Amino acid sequence: MSMLAQDISPVNSVSYEWKSVPIVGGDFVDGIVFHPETPGIRYCCTDMEGAYRWDAVSCQWMPLLDWISLDESNLQGVESIAIDPQNP
Repeated sequence: MSMLAQDISPVNSVSYEWKSVPIVGGDFVDGIVFHPETPGIRYCCTDMEGAYRWDAVSCQWMPLLDWISLDESNLQGVESIAIDPQNP
């Protein structure tokens, strides 16, 4: 049997939880907005990857536009972002 025809399936079957991959650069953060009444609530927008909400529990930015498909990825650039001062 040739090397290409061999079975290359994994030896151990391990379950995997798919989630967002943090990207440590590559686009610009166009703005960070802090809630005027509620400390700790903040959002940021980027020119290519969308908008994010800060999660103080996990100490990371959580993407708000992960639901956009690859075919519509041109919709992820966020030009500006605003916070409702009455609704944190």
